[in-house]
Amino acid sequence: DREEVQKLGLERMEAGALDRPAPTDAEREAAAKQLAKDFNWFLQELHGLVAAADDGTNVGGTRLRAERDELANTLAGVERELKQERGQAAKAREALESRNTQLQEKVDALQKQVERVRKDADRAGASQHTVETELAELRATLEHQVREGVERELDARRRPWIATVESRNDEVARANGQGAELLARVQQELAKQEQHDRHHGNRAQLEALLRQFQDAQVRLETARQQALHPLASLDGLAEDLRRESLRLQKQLKGPVSVAAFDDLLARINAVTDAGSLTTLREFVGQGAELKVWDVAHLRALYAAIDHRFCLLLDTFVEHNPAAALRRHPLALVRRAMTGQDCCSLYIDGHNLSHVLYEEHFARGGQDADARKLLGDDLVKLFLNGGEVGVRLYFDGPKRSEDALSIQVQRIFSGGQGPHRADRAILEDVAGRLNLTPEATCIVVSDDKDLLSQASLLGALPMRSQEFAALL
Repeated sequence: DREEVQKLGLERMEAGALDRPAPTDAEREAAAKQLAKDFNWFLQELHGLVAAADDGTNVGGTRLRAERDELANTLAGVERELKQERGQAAKAREALESRNTQLQEKVDALQKQVERVRKDADRAGASQHTVETELAELRATLEHQVREGVERELDARRRPWIATVESRNDEVARANGQGAELLARVQQELAKQEQHDRHHGNRAQLEALLRQFQDAQVRLETARQQALHPLASLDGLAEDLRRESLRLQKQLKGPVSVAAFDDLLARINAVTDAGSLTTLREFVGQGAELKVWDVAHLRALYAAIDHRFCLLLDTFVEHNPAAALRRHPLALVRRAMTGQDCCSLYIDGHNLSHVLYEEHFARGGQDADARKLLGDDLVKLFLNGGEVGVRLYFDGPKRSEDALSIQVQRIFSGGQGPHRADRAILEDVAGRLNLTPEATCIVVSDDKDLLSQASLLGALPMRSQEFAALL
């Protein structure tokens, strides 16, 4: 029985330690009560066993006394454990009561704080209402003051304005009187100028007459191109028109008006045959000689002629493109740059550099710098030069040639005296055409003598300003 009781006690202790979590204070107190109950039962059983052991009839008294001592020791241990459990339960109870007391104190403190916050909120609500009322009154006062201040300021500024306007009205009245007198004088002078123009000519009238001559030249050239048997008198009439146009341009003495430029540009863009376009190109060249165009207008006219001619070629309007190209070298150079044709350029470098870099020379620039600029620009222009060979000529004491690129060669003429580069150009053109008569040589310069002699050799003349349209 003792062994079974011990075994049972150990099994209960192990089961409790393994299956249950740490006991709470209530569980400890219940376990202590159950332990006390089991102890009382065990004590009663123990007293019964002790009484039986004291009985002389029990032959195993000695053994029972030994067991009694052992049970007494066990009982003492159980009492000590019970005492410890009661002490722990008492401590847990005291801690629980202390915790409850602390929590209750916190709850009371929180209730008091909530009450204070409620009272503060009531006071803040009352204060907010008071502030809003005061703010509305202050806003109304400020608006009233601002309105009155603005009205006063506007009134103060309006007064000088009104005074200024009134004084200006007086000045206008006085000026009207003076203006009427001035206008009368203007009318008188205009009448005198009109009377003077009847005898000496008027620029607008001369420009209008010049445009009529241009129309007549275009119509005459068109008739000559389209006629199967043109009259010989047409040549003399064309020469008369050319001379009269030159006379009018000289009489105008200076750049033509923007209206005249726009009118000529419109005529170029409306041309439908290469012959008429050639006539307009010659007319532009005559104007360039007389300096009736500024640089920008002159280049714009040449560019428009080139564009129109290329359009006539691309749309197959021109039935004899090879012959027409010889009258429009700028278009021929453009076609050669794209590989559609081939040509050789002989450029008067001194003349072209002064045409392109007027500002450089106006600032006191040197010829050497202009030569370098021109060489660089030509290399860039003909970087993908197609079938164009470029020979750039300058005066120099000793004949020399150097390649600036695959297409561009720079030549110093050598020799002595003026026009050394012109002579070198004519010699090279003559040599090339003697070897290859079908070659296309184009001479670029504004020197009339050089262009005239190059034309006699069979080269095509091109003005420097026309070539500048490429750049």
